[in-house]
Amino acid sequence: PSSHYLIKVDEDPTLLAPLTDAGLTSYRAVKKCKNNLKPGEYALILGVGGLGIFGINYARLLGNSFVIAGDIVEEKLRIAEKVGADFVVNKRNIEEAIKEIMNITNKRGCSAIIDFVGVDATIKIGLECLSKEGTYVVVGVGGGKIRDFIASRLLSEAKITGTLWGSYNELLEVYKLYKARKLRVDDLIKVRKLEEVNEVFEEMDKGSLIGRVVLKP
Repeated sequence: PSSHYLIKVDEDPTLLAPLTDAGLTSYRAVKKCKNNLKPGEYALILGVGGLGIFGINYARLLGNSFVIAGDIVEEKLRIAEKVGADFVVNKRNIEEAIKEIMNITNKRGCSAIIDFVGVDATIKIGLECLSKEGTYVVVGVGGGKIRDFIASRLLSEAKITGTLWGSYNELLEVYKLYKARKLRVDDLIKVRKLEEVNEVFEEMDKGSLIGRVVLKP
């Protein structure tokens, strides 16, 4: 409704489009855990899709913790390593994934968990792997329910919260990180013709879409 909502950019806005949604939403989510991203601690990114790729970048840029990435697609785990994850875990088998994450963290769990999926499986992993005084941010709206967080866990001062998009100032911060070439996302943003929209949606539905796609008329 007003030019005050816009930010001035120097680049072709085509490749910048994902910054306003995937880039901004994941940035706010990781910022909520910023105080937990300390040296020797572990951050867990669940889901290496369009948002998760940004999430790994921000966890690396905003803190000094180790970064663990979890997904059920091996190709996405290789991408997670490429953009900065220290460890990757295939979470198709939930119990095995929990065991592997706890082994990586020496049984301490993760001080920051950002769940970009939000289904029952990832929520179970998040709750089981959350450390004392840890923060679990649920971003994905996959229909999962948080129902196993027993009262005794509250004594550890762990926190579960959600997040929604981001602010104008945060969008400026995201753009500055991109402009400074600190985000490893350029080759994961694909430009395709608007006429291919149905094919893109089919790929999304199958879970085979890697990164983010910008449809250009």
